[in-house]
Amino acid sequence: MAKLNIPGYQIKAHIGSGGMAVVFRALQESLQRSVALKVLKNTESKEWTERFLNEGRILASLSHRNIITVHDIGIHAGHIYISMEYLEGGDLRSRIDAGMAPKEALELLATIGEALAVAHKKGVIHRDVKPGNILFRQDGKPVMADYGIAKDFERETAVTVDGTVIGTPDYLAPEQARIEGVDGRTDIYGLGIIFYEMLTGKKPFEASSPVQIVFKHLNEPIPKLPGGLAMYQPLLESMTAKEPADRFASATEMLAAVTDLRVSNAVGGLSKSKSKGRRRTDEKTNSGGKTLRRLALAAVLMLACGLVYLQRETVLTYYEPYTGAIVDERGIMVDQKDQALGAALGWWESIAPYFAWKEADSAEIRLARCRSEGRPNCDSKLVKPPAADALAGNASATAQ
Repeated sequence: MAKLNIPGYQIKAHIGSGGMAVVFRALQESLQRSVALKVLKNTESKEWTERFLNEGRILASLSHRNIITVHDIGIHAGHIYISMEYLEGGDLRSRIDAGMAPKEALELLATIGEALAVAHKKGVIHRDVKPGNILFRQDGKPVMADYGIAKDFERETAVTVDGTVIGTPDYLAPEQARIEGVDGRTDIYGLGIIFYEMLTGKKPFEASSPVQIVFKHLNEPIPKLPGGLAMYQPLLESMTAKEPADRFASATEMLAAVTDLRVSNAVGGLSKSKSKGRRRTDEKTNSGGKTLRRLALAAVLMLACGLVYLQRETVLTYYEPYTGAIVDERGIMVDQKDQALGAALGWWESIAPYFAWKEADSAEIRLARCRSEGRPNCDSKLVKPPAADALAGNASATAQ
C-alpha cells in the first residue's frame, strides 16, 4: 500500500491487517485523540468497496456501550478509510490463551450477548463473531468490533462474495457453511463456540484443514464439558445446536437463560460460603471455650495487678481486724455488715504488705493513726504486751 497521507490524521503505527483492510493507529489532529484508522486495501473491487462502506454505515447506525464507535468515514486520493474508536485493551484471544474463570466467561457472554441483541433489533447480523473481533477498552470493558461482513437486513444490501462461504471456519454456523439464509441465531452459534473456548481454553472442533473443521461444525455435536463445568452444558447446547430452530430464538432469549444461570451460581456460591462458615465455626468451638477461659484468667490477673498498684500509695481506712462493737460518731451501734467489712479490711491489711511496693507502717504509726481517728480500744489491740522475761525483770527490780 502506498504511503498514506489523509488530511486531518497523523499515522503513528501499524496495528494489524486482514483480508480486506489494514488498520493503523493515528492521531486525529482536530481533537488531538488517538483513533483506529481502517483503510481498504483493494479500492478497485466494487464489491469490496461496497462491503467496506457498508461496515461504516452499519456501525454509525448502532449506538451501544459495547459496540465500537465510528468517528468518520471518507475517501482521499484513492484511499477509502473509516476512523474508529481506538481500543488499547487487546482482544479476547489473548485472554482465552491466558485462561479465564467460568464466572468471567459468563459475564462476558452476557455483555456481548446484549450488544448483539441491540444490533439484531436493528436488523444487523454480524456473521463473524470470534475472539479476534471482541476487543477491550483500557478499563476492561469488552466491545464488539469488525462489522466488515455484517448483513443489514433493513438496507437489504446485495453484498456477497461470489457464492463462497463468508465467515471464519472455527466459528462458522452450519447454515453459513451451507450458504443458507442467516439471522440472529447465526451470531448466537458463533458466540456459543466462543463460550466453549472461554470455559475450556480450546476450540471444540479442531482439524488439520479448514474444510475438515467446517465438516465437524456441520455434523458433530458440541463436545461435553469437563465434570466441573457440566452446569453450563445445557446453555452451550442451546446456543450451538446444528439447526437454527433448535437454538435460542433470539439473543434476548439467550440473555434470559444466562441471567438465570448467573443468579443460580450466585445463590449456590452463597450457600457454599455459609456452609463453610458453619464448618469453620464448629471446628473452633472447643478452642473458643479455652480462649474465653484464658481471657477471664488474664482479666483477673490484671485486676489483681491494678489493686496492688493502688495499694502502694493508698491507705485503707481500717487496718485492724476489729471484732468488737463498732460505734459511729453519734454513739450508735453500727450494723453487723459494717463489722464484717471492718474484719475484711483488717484481713487485707495483714496480707497487703506482702504485695505492696513499700514497707508496712510500724506499730507506733498505726497506733498514732488509730488514736487520731478516735477509734476505740486502740491500746489493747495495737500495743503488744511485754514479753514474759521483761515482766519478770520488772518485778525483780520493784522488789529490790
